[in-house]
Amino acid sequence: MDTVRACPAEILSAIAAKASEGEPLYWAAADLTSSGHYQKGWLVATPKAVHLIIDGRLSNSVERTNAVQFEARVMTGSGVFLVTGAHESRALAWFSRGHAPDHQRLAAVLGAGPPPSPREQSAAADGLLPVQRGGFARDWVAEPLRNPRATLIRLLAFLQPHSGSLALALGLFAVANLLTLLIPQFMRILIDDWLVPRNIEPVPVIGLIGAMAGTYILRTLVVIGRNRTVARLSGDLIHDLRQTVFASLQQMPLRYIADKPPGDVLNRVTVDTANLRRFLQRWGTDGVSQITLFLLLCAITFSQDWRLALLTVSTMPLVVLMAIAVWRIARWMERTHHRLHDRIGSLVHDTLAGIRVVKAFRQEPAELARYRHWTARKYVIDVRNQKIWRTMGPSIDFALRLGELFVLLAGGALVLAGELTPGELVQFAAYVVLLVEPMAWMGQVPQRLVEALTSAERIFEAMDQKDDLPVPPNPERPDVQGGVNFEGVGFAYRPGEPVLDGFTLDIAPGEMIGLVGASGAGKSTVANLLLRLYDVSTGRITVDGVDLRELDPEVHRRHMGVVLQDPFLFSGTIAENIGYALPEASRADIVAAAGIAQAHDFITAFPDGYDTLVGERGQRLSGGERQRISIARAVLHNPRILILDEATSALDLETEARIHTALAALTEGRTVIAIAHRLATLSRADRLVVLDRGRILETGTHRELMEARSRYWAMVQAQRVLAESRTLSAIQED
Repeated sequence: MDTVRACPAEILSAIAAKASEGEPLYWAAADLTSSGHYQKGWLVATPKAVHLIIDGRLSNSVERTNAVQFEARVMTGSGVFLVTGAHESRALAWFSRGHAPDHQRLAAVLGAGPPPSPREQSAAADGLLPVQRGGFARDWVAEPLRNPRATLIRLLAFLQPHSGSLALALGLFAVANLLTLLIPQFMRILIDDWLVPRNIEPVPVIGLIGAMAGTYILRTLVVIGRNRTVARLSGDLIHDLRQTVFASLQQMPLRYIADKPPGDVLNRVTVDTANLRRFLQRWGTDGVSQITLFLLLCAITFSQDWRLALLTVSTMPLVVLMAIAVWRIARWMERTHHRLHDRIGSLVHDTLAGIRVVKAFRQEPAELARYRHWTARKYVIDVRNQKIWRTMGPSIDFALRLGELFVLLAGGALVLAGELTPGELVQFAAYVVLLVEPMAWMGQVPQRLVEALTSAERIFEAMDQKDDLPVPPNPERPDVQGGVNFEGVGFAYRPGEPVLDGFTLDIAPGEMIGLVGASGAGKSTVANLLLRLYDVSTGRITVDGVDLRELDPEVHRRHMGVVLQDPFLFSGTIAENIGYALPEASRADIVAAAGIAQAHDFITAFPDGYDTLVGERGQRLSGGERQRISIARAVLHNPRILILDEATSALDLETEARIHTALAALTEGRTVIAIAHRLATLSRADRLVVLDRGRILETGTHRELMEARSRYWAMVQAQRVLAESRTLSAIQED
């Protein structure tokens, strides 16, 4: 995935004269003239204006002010980007239908036209906005860049349920710090009281050394207890976070999941939470200890000798400046690292899922080339990232050691001048050595904090994706009879591309409706809307007279059964997959459902029977076997309304005949919506509905539609010719 930095050179050169406006923030193709001819053009938004560039030259500009509004109006096959001012509305650019989503999102972000916020400009400058075709950040509106401080506060809020463990860890940190500070005091007493005067008394000296040894032992035990407490605390925290993230995944809108590659969502649950665990375990709670130790040491050293203390921390501003210098570039590289990591994960996932296709078409070299391409891009980012941090670490260490050197030089001079005793210098030097540790820790914090905040942002972004299907405060819970009504339903998966338009259909309880039409006609969309996987854009759908949006989705889907065109099985046993629809079902219920679905015979033929593992997505079973298990799952659910989306598409003719017999008993008294391309499978339907581009062309029984000799008749004739051709080819081969 490219970034905003990949803006075409012709755009940058065309608006070079407008340098005072800043860099381009968004851009989309304006590939049509007002007369509908193709051209090479771009619509470009900067912080202060929107420019139209034609053939590399600036053609038109509109200033972004509060008085200007922008609209992307999509028409049949094309669209126009409108600018509305105080007194007029005019067209700024025209575009083909394929670029409509880019322009609609651009208009949504531009809104009434105020200049972008500093955060928006910073995001674009940092290259943090992902750019899809057309150059616009597809997910920018739904994926804002978060305030690092707010993200950190929100992350720490997860510690609240574990306040007891947190308090114990902090207490152990405090005890360990106090014990650490005792050692230099013992060293000063040993040197000034006994070594320098050469007045060594065995018993007190042995006692002092024993006290030092006891302090070391006690500190070791405290640190062990602290580390174990922190390990438990971080483990509990990440466990809670993973549970929360996974629970949020179940409520995510389908649109969000569909727009994300598989590796993206998976990495947020696994990789990002693992990053947070490492940070919290190594840097999170340790930060309290290091900061506390730093403040205590500053107080001690300044109370002993403020001159030497100032020399100790004199290089600290240099450390802070270096950390600030790399912060912005580090955030950009870390986010880019995550995007590339997600892309590689998705590539591996797709390759493994389709390994049979890869091998069948001998595309192993092509897949290896794709993998090398993306890993090479990630390699460049990772190497740059590591070079920065590996340079910064020694630089910070050098700056801090300079402070130590200054202390030794100045302290030696004070000892020679009689203003400081040798024991006090050794004690002060020991405190300086201890002080360097938290200062060095602070120098490494930016890298770890960037990694943790980037992961936290990604996790919280996923958690904030709430289900876009609102549930009423007091949902209806009727006793479903099975009456379904579609009233002027319109729907589009993407803006400007309607799939259903004015779809109206009344289905009586117990009626079987067959939906037929070409691919893309909207048949499966009807099923998705009835399941309320999406909400209608216009119109409404009612079940027994109650709007779907007024029903409790959980109760509604409890009365719905579905067999999808692409049967999905979870990793597990056959019995677990059938019982997925009804977890409390007994083994006898599962066997009965498998019998109705004509699956019992082939299941019992396996050595492990119903306990046979199906593999990931059911890969150990044939397509027909997976389909029959999916049908058995729907049978066990015992729904009032049944959706069969190409339910027999993966079956041979003999098995399909047995399934139709079983489905005859299953559909008795139930409302059924059956979708099929093989029209013979809809012979039992009470009515057939022919769809074309989201509209109903004709409705009736098989006989009525055949007598009408319209679209359905033509489809039947085409399938008959195809069947006869296949039969003739088979005879000739024999």
